[in-house]
Amino acid sequence: MITNLGDISKTVSVGSSLGGYFSALVSNHTGCPVLLLNPSTQPHITLQRFSEQPILDDIAENKRLSSQVMHMTAGGWAITGADLQWFADHPLLSVNYPQKTAVWIKKGDELLNPQVSAEFYQQQGAAVTLQTGGDHRFSNFARRLPVVIRTLQQLK
Repeated sequence: MITNLGDISKTVSVGSSLGGYFSALVSNHTGCPVLLLNPSTQPHITLQRFSEQPILDDIAENKRLSSQVMHMTAGGWAITGADLQWFADHPLLSVNYPQKTAVWIKKGDELLNPQVSAEFYQQQGAAVTLQTGGDHRFSNFARRLPVVIRTLQQLK
């Protein structure tokens, strides 16, 4: 994905949840500005909620667990043990361009612990906005588009 971005000076990324994790990784490699909405910071941990038991420690020893589908999304994306292992092997440990990173977090996020994301990004020096209420899907996103555009322009 990173090699296909082309002219980075014209690139910005907006990512939500797991897309926020990937957007942060892309920004770390390219320096492109990023707006993260309820971003996942530890998908190798949070996605284990789809497994009946914690499996990350057993994946390397058990090929069946590696290919086992733990969850299938409505869009057809399968989450496997191998996916969890990939996330564990590619942790988000830092934010290389905090001045180009804005993070919006809804305190009412029902899937991810908003405090975990807020603390991580605040420690990295990124601009974090904690918003009262809301949900994981950022349901009011369409109404916030003018603010989204202004925020992305300020990050450039």
